[in-house]
Amino acid sequence: MTSEARARKELYAQLARIDERLLEALDRGRAFDRSSLDAVRAAVSRVDLVHGGRSLGDATELAARWLAAWGLRTGSAKHLGYPNPSSLPSSVAGDALAAIFDPQCALWESAPAALAMERAALSTLSDAAGFAMDADACSFTTGASESLSIALAAAMVWAAPESASEGVFALGGRPKVYASREAHRSLLKCVRMLGWGERAVRECEAPGPTYALDCDAVARAIADDRSRGERPLAIVATAGTTVAGAIDPFGPLAALCEREGLWLHVDAAWAGGAALDSVARGWLDGIERARSIAWDAHKFPGLSLGSGMLFMRDAAVLAALFGVEAEYVASSRSIGQPYARSPQWSRRAIGAKVWLSLATEGVEGWARQFAQRAALGARLRDALRGEGWTLANSTPLPVVCARRDSLDRRALGALVRRAAREGVFVDVVTMTDGHPAIRAAIVSSRTTEAIVDQLVSALRPG
Repeated sequence: MTSEARARKELYAQLARIDERLLEALDRGRAFDRSSLDAVRAAVSRVDLVHGGRSLGDATELAARWLAAWGLRTGSAKHLGYPNPSSLPSSVAGDALAAIFDPQCALWESAPAALAMERAALSTLSDAAGFAMDADACSFTTGASESLSIALAAAMVWAAPESASEGVFALGGRPKVYASREAHRSLLKCVRMLGWGERAVRECEAPGPTYALDCDAVARAIADDRSRGERPLAIVATAGTTVAGAIDPFGPLAALCEREGLWLHVDAAWAGGAALDSVARGWLDGIERARSIAWDAHKFPGLSLGSGMLFMRDAAVLAALFGVEAEYVASSRSIGQPYARSPQWSRRAIGAKVWLSLATEGVEGWARQFAQRAALGARLRDALRGEGWTLANSTPLPVVCARRDSLDRRALGALVRRAAREGVFVDVVTMTDGHPAIRAAIVSSRTTEAIVDQLVSALRPG
């Protein structure tokens, strides 16, 4: 065995021990360590990065101790906050394979196995969810924000093909995008980055307790903008808003888009999994009529970060947007190549972990996971009602916002801190109506009925 092979073997064994220690700590520890940022920076600054000198094993162990001690323990079964990834075995294996083989996913010729696995995973999920998208138009991204940027850029080229060369000037008016006030704020980042500016976004009514986008309000906004010479381009709907878990009315919104010639994008970043379950699929009725759908596998089922998936209906639009020729890829025509359907050129094998998860658990396993989390969400809603809480949102998804008239934000915060001391992490949020509420969501496949009951007990006032 060569010295390099021996070093690799020792490193892999060390990483396995680190993973085992982390899992044990997650099972017995708290979901969150609110350590001082100054203390973290001080510890990190003491390591000499100019001269180096540490062994790889020592440096790895030190980094592992820091990562375990400081930060949100997203893999904890007691983390009931916002959707964050867990270090599931398929994630660890997929990321390790991507790092070891480091396939270049820009071209089919350079990474045929990796790209075939990705295509199979995306096609299987699209079919199982009923999206029925063009497999050549589906791709992996870093997450829903990148997916949204691609979708909006595609909407512009779809509406005005000459914009691929002329840019936003080809639209003949300010582009307008319509979304709920509950929509993810990454939308503002996207329109700024595209050069459209924040004024391109028109937030429309989404009344409680469902907080779903009001389709009639969107129709009025489109008519108003057209009358002022603006250029309506797209509606961004959401399957499971971040705070309230709202589900927008996809069928009526799709019909509106078809009448008005607009692009419908659905941000299903964490609720896309509902489409796999025979019961929950009805909650997303009409989503299959969207022109693009974003779903993050790092939010559901909870693989490691960077597992975004973009499902699109039309590969030709992507080719018009991203298709370019270059001498350094002259051996391959750009049409049909991954680099010509994505803003990314050199790209790692993002989908390896998704393929591994599906190969081991299957779509049926993902569906069971979603059903289990939905059932725990229902249990939490019922238990909180029984304890005198008033639900502040109405959604079948496993996200529960609840309030008590006698408790202000400060008092709710005290209850949340008490729950954290007992090991369960939840949030205090301000709902769109301005009132505070406790927000808890089932985001981990390892959360149990006992943990839900522990939370309810910890939230008892008094």
